[in-house]
Amino acid sequence: MKSLGYLFVLLVFVGLVGFFRGWFTVEASAESGRADVKLGVDGDKIAEDTRLSKKVPSAATGGAVAAAPSITIEGRITAVDAAAQDLTLEVLDQRAVHHVGAATTITRDGAPIAFTQLRPDMRVRLRFATTGAPPDLLEVVVMP
Repeated sequence: MKSLGYLFVLLVFVGLVGFFRGWFTVEASAESGRADVKLGVDGDKIAEDTRLSKKVPSAATGGAVAAAPSITIEGRITAVDAAAQDLTLEVLDQRAVHHVGAATTITRDGAPIAFTQLRPDMRVRLRFATTGAPPDLLEVVVMP
């Protein structure tokens, strides 16, 4: 019986929050002594609010916004083209050329280093932004 009471309180709470957030609408009309009440549910507004709530910093994270999502790959440098600022990286027997732009940070042991210090056979981790086509290379970290 207690469970039903908790469920009722939860439903009332969700209903009140939803009403004030614009998820639900109530329309009433009175015609010739007859009252008509219409309840509307705005599914698009609910979906938008729940999608936005995932972007809001939580108290658990101290209010800090999470870092932007990224893609990380690890591999071995097979070639360095200093003129074009390109790295050829081998990952699982596949090679790909990656451009290292001016905004890309390059670090070794936590300290920044220059592109010219990169050498073939170094193990590196590359971090890319998840947006853009092709995705931007954000960071090159030389592995020990």
